[in-house]
Amino acid sequence: MRVVLDTNQHISAIIRPNGHPAQIVKLWRIGLIELAISPFILEEFEGVVHRPRIQEKNNLSDADIAEYLEVLRTAAVLVPGAITVNAVPDDPDDNIIIACAIEAEVDVIISGDQHLLSLGSYQGIPIVKAADFLSSYILTD
Repeated sequence: MRVVLDTNQHISAIIRPNGHPAQIVKLWRIGLIELAISPFILEEFEGVVHRPRIQEKNNLSDADIAEYLEVLRTAAVLVPGAITVNAVPDDPDDNIIIACAIEAEVDVIISGDQHLLSLGSYQGIPIVKAADFLSSYILTD
């Protein structure tokens, strides 16, 4: 199964090692699922995670962030980011997640973002919360 995590899920995974997004990242790291990412998601993650209110508040070192990014760059399915979509008019920044999902031909998008979740799905790709993914897609398979 191939998934794409919204940027907020990557942030959550790095700051809450026992949370649902971190559990999904662990599933990927042990090879039970594939994780797709694009250069745009990597760029957004890096910009957000370095914000002082996130990095300092959560005691994230530059080394922690660099290690997470390196693992993503080297082990995830990295798509070129060659397509664009206009699926989320209320929050155009979310379009990079949809575009990555289409380009990587993922089975599911995992997000905590209400703009994405309210779509329910896009071009047949379900958009679900991390907890729902873990209970519906992993525990029942």
